[in-house]
Amino acid sequence: MNSGRIGRHAWRSDTEGKVENPGVNPVRDQAEPADHDRATTSSRGWARPKPLRPDRQAHAERIVRLSEYLSAPDRELLCAAFGRGQTPTELGRLLGLGESTVRRRIRTLVRRLNSHAFLYAVREIGRMEPERAAVARICLLRGEPLRVAAAQLGVSIHRVTVLRRTVLDLAKWDEHAARVVDAHFPSPPTP
Repeated sequence: MNSGRIGRHAWRSDTEGKVENPGVNPVRDQAEPADHDRATTSSRGWARPKPLRPDRQAHAERIVRLSEYLSAPDRELLCAAFGRGQTPTELGRLLGLGESTVRRRIRTLVRRLNSHAFLYAVREIGRMEPERAAVARICLLRGEPLRVAAAQLGVSIHRVTVLRRTVLDLAKWDEHAARVVDAHFPSPPTP
């Protein structure tokens, strides 16, 4: 009886433990060939992004729009990945990094862009006092370390830590308030 393992594992017999069918993946080999390339080529041979599904297109546009608040290297990475449709392999080759490193960096940046603290800072930065807004811009939006923020603002690392913690606490309270309001006052159904 076959165990039916697919992927990098070969099909094995449960009774004998011998490889029956090495290198053959029935699901992969019998299915229609999948196009794993993210980019197709135009008539001139240039790579152009494949059209995305509407929900993924909206997500990509949102990420590119929010990336304007990031530092220049991070913004370029996300614009290349989500705006121009370059794969992590291509980006890794260009940057001299491994594919897994590029994937991890993109995942970290997207997680930061989707965090409530980041969105709170984007929304409220115009209403914050100047010193707190500067710390939010440097630490939360651009992702710089506390030491860099302290050097740029000419204050102690302790002062930057306190201001950053204040913004994070305000963001946490804002998130909590939004959940409470949503729980007690659900939005009416749309007709």
